[in-house]
Order: sequence, then structure tokens, then C-alpha cells
Amino acid sequence: MSKQKLVFIDGIAYTESETKVAKYTVADAVTAAKTILAQRNIRVYCSNAISGRELREKITLLELNELSQSIVDDTNYYAQKS
Repeated sequence: MSKQKLVFIDGIAYTESETKVAKYTVADAVTAAKTILAQRNIRVYCSNAISGRELREKITLLELNELSQSIVDDTNYYAQKS
């Protein structure tokens, strides 16, 4: 059994394939963000982070996490301004 080398990015451990193999979609990132926001009783989201991207565009797990966090951050930012 071989051990996979881990890469730490922003305190999160990823395998090499999780940073290089696009298995997910932008739509998965939106779903993840919506789940996080729903847990905070927020039912809308800011789509600035996905502007110009197709929902079916393939992304890595690293990109999914970064994109979903950007959606959450943008939503929280604009919610405070309104």
C-alpha cells in the first residue's frame, strides 16, 4: 500500500490528484456554497465568483473549495452592505 503525498493549501490537506484532476463542476461549487449558506439561514447567493463560467465546467476539488468559499464570502459581504 503506497502512501499518497499530501499538499497543504490554506491549512487543508489535498492529495496531488485533488489539486490536478478535474472531477467536479462549477455547479458542484454552487451547491456546496448554497449548503453552507442554508445552514446560516441565507437562501440567496452572490454569483460574482462564477461570472463568465459555465456551470458544467470541470474543476478540481481544490478549485471547488476555493470557488464555494468565494461565493459564501461575496454573499456575506453584499448582505452586510444592503
